[in-house]
Amino acid sequence: MANQEIKDQTSGKKKSYSVNRVVNAIVFAKAHEANKNGIALKTELKIPAELEIDPLDLCRILGNLLDNAIRSCIQFQKEAEAGDSKYLDRINLDQRKTDIQTDIKKHTPMIELEGRLLRDLLVITCSNTALQNKEKKIYGQGYGQQILRSVARKYDGNFSGEYVGSNRYEALIHLTNQKSASKLEFSKGLVNNSSV
Repeated sequence: MANQEIKDQTSGKKKSYSVNRVVNAIVFAKAHEANKNGIALKTELKIPAELEIDPLDLCRILGNLLDNAIRSCIQFQKEAEAGDSKYLDRINLDQRKTDIQTDIKKHTPMIELEGRLLRDLLVITCSNTALQNKEKKIYGQGYGQQILRSVARKYDGNFSGEYVGSNRYEALIHLTNQKSASKLEFSKGLVNNSSV
């Protein structure tokens, strides 16, 4: 998909999220999935066309971040539509400190994805609508965050994610823009980081 011209499904015009073709292809596919589920996606991706980071690792990062965010937004929608407000934070609209707008009445979830290269550090953040109660959140197969941590370690970086209140979850991953001296190994469904 990275070599194909990417077009917006609604307007037919070429849609570009990033000058990096791998990033653009992954975000385009996930944006389509989010749109199909009534989830708004806001992006600010200033990721250069050429990186030292393996394109497969970029796919792992963006795929996991966006898959987790989409699942969380879908679960939020289901709870909000069911009227199960005990899992929804009360939001004081006058005190918002973020661009993420969650309209509980309309149950409109949002994902905000940002990425940029700061000197030799690639920093990607993903904020999304989420439930306040961890027991109600959907984490897919449970390996997404392990994969994100493993990829971050591979490039001398770090991953963190937490519920920050106001029905919002934030994930942050940063990694050094360098060729990795290690590889990811998948065995028995778990990710291990080992030297080559």
